[in-house]
Amino acid sequence: MKLKASYLVLIFGVLLALPIRIIELIAFIDGKTGFSLEGDFIAPVLYAILVLTIVASILFSYLNRSHPSIILDRDKPLYILTLVLGGSFVVRCVMDIIRAFGVTGDSTFRIIISFFGILIGVILLYMGVCQMKYNTIFSAFLSVLPAIWVVLRLLQLFTEYTTIISVSEHLFKLLFYVFIALFMVGMARIWSHTQPDKGSRGVFAYGIPAVVIGVLVTIPPIIAQLKGSTSLMEFVWSETLLELALTAFAAYMVLYLKRRDRDAQLALEEEPEDISEEVLEETTETE
Repeated sequence: MKLKASYLVLIFGVLLALPIRIIELIAFIDGKTGFSLEGDFIAPVLYAILVLTIVASILFSYLNRSHPSIILDRDKPLYILTLVLGGSFVVRCVMDIIRAFGVTGDSTFRIIISFFGILIGVILLYMGVCQMKYNTIFSAFLSVLPAIWVVLRLLQLFTEYTTIISVSEHLFKLLFYVFIALFMVGMARIWSHTQPDKGSRGVFAYGIPAVVIGVLVTIPPIIAQLKGSTSLMEFVWSETLLELALTAFAAYMVLYLKRRDRDAQLALEEEPEDISEEVLEETTETE
């Protein structure tokens, strides 16, 4: 029941936060300064929705004591999304290395993170291929590497210079990577089958906020780019592609675990009936 509530939190969080954020950018943000215009009542509403989404998803997840302890099966959308995520890592990090060599200043940390990101992309591609062949348990070392990269990316965002005009979008991006990092820790437990029930709990608790905030940091900038509007933060297609892939992967994992939990519950409900039928058959044969 609590997992169903988490699922509803995800749906309503996206449906409420996304249009409000788009309206805020169009009608209540000064495109030249990045500050809110007079009479902006949208921002407090948006922040309230995000806080409620985060608190509700964590609360419902941790109140539920029976998270599914699973081994990933050969699920076609799951391994396709894993392959897409791996490819997005490679494209993003290769493009970032090219950009790093073209800017002034010390880009050593950025280049190191990008090379590490290419490695993460190759690992995710390997995982996706293995899932196609029913091999869905990986070493703890490989499983935790994506989470480490996200933490490094978060540190990079903290140290990067951001102008006043993009401070709100930068804040959303920081929050996105915070929850993606926590989500990836849960995925590491599932991939390595190390306390997978706790991994499932982490996916529900932190994956839902990651999806809601991920939608906010990707869809509105894409709309602004397609309309030719000025984006408050520099728009990089490869970065947006990776963030979209992370958001889609997190969203599907929440749905996937919800389905696996439902199947487990149905199996438990059917067991007593099967036992009763067997006892009835044995009794009939004895008579």
